[in-house]
Amino acid sequence: MSHLSVYTSSPDLSYTFSNPTNILYFYNMCMLLYLTTSIVNKKYPGFYKQLALGIAYNFIRLYSKAELFYRNNIKSLQINNTNEFITFIDNNTSVLVLEADEVLKLDKFPDCDFIIYQDAENNFSFSNELYEGSLECEVTDYTFMLIEVLVGEETYKLDLKTDDYNFYVVGNVFNQTIVCYLLKKFYDLDDVKQYHVKILDNNVESIEFDEQKSLSFKKDSYEIV
Repeated sequence: MSHLSVYTSSPDLSYTFSNPTNILYFYNMCMLLYLTTSIVNKKYPGFYKQLALGIAYNFIRLYSKAELFYRNNIKSLQINNTNEFITFIDNNTSVLVLEADEVLKLDKFPDCDFIIYQDAENNFSFSNELYEGSLECEVTDYTFMLIEVLVGEETYKLDLKTDDYNFYVVGNVFNQTIVCYLLKKFYDLDDVKQYHVKILDNNVESIEFDEQKSLSFKKDSYEIV
């Protein structure tokens, strides 16, 4: 098994409001509300003012109750979610997903290129050398300022640490398998055989290497191998 990396993406909650019927309905409702409030305000200004104050007051009450419910229920559920998962990746494809407790019971890892470790708070990567009845990871003391991968005439920026994943773990190796996986994941690039990596490290030093070389992560340093 090669050295391992971690990636976990957040669910896509995007929403589009492109249906012409929905747009027309929303527009009509807004116009109806506007006309109704205008008429009420002209004929019954005292009642309108009282109504507006009542709506504002109830809205604030509703918002406060919703915020309290979130703090006491939803947020506590998120905090209490302590499940940890291991995903085995082979040829850029997930071949097996297990809970961490199940993985600890295995005699050996299934054959794969690398694994993805997702814990309840963050996502870390680790190497098979760390597998001795424990899934603990040790992060490095540094992160790089910039990582660019040149494929042909195109340049692609890679991030090894975001809110969703972290590759800066002691023992990890940034090699061709990981580069190709990230290029596929973020840019949908397939079958990348040749590339050139340019890195600006935490000391503003420039590093360059191609697909024949790898970058090994240590606690407070790194090494091209």
